[in-house]
Amino acid sequence: MACGVTRQARARAAAEMPGAPQSPNSAAYCGCKNVTADPKVSISVDDPDEPYRYLEVRGTVERIEPDPTGAFFDVLAKRYGLEYEAPVGDAEHRVVLVVRPERTTSQ
Repeated sequence: MACGVTRQARARAAAEMPGAPQSPNSAAYCGCKNVTADPKVSISVDDPDEPYRYLEVRGTVERIEPDPTGAFFDVLAKRYGLEYEAPVGDAEHRVVLVVRPERTTSQ
């Protein structure tokens, strides 16, 4: 994704969601301008317990959905036991990138 490496944990959680993998992103942070200009993305997920184990998913962003309540973040936070005060601070700027996977590599 165009906005940085902090998506690795988000991608790990999104990969477990039913349907197309989704990745939350803050529209205020990067404006999604890179994804809008070139919708091809890659998501890299590293295993913290095994440094040489990884998963990479390459695909195309099919749509960008607004998530002004931060609901998708709430789902992920509950699933992975993240404690925070709802709503997430930048909830009004949140979006969900829906990605169609086209290629995966792993080790």
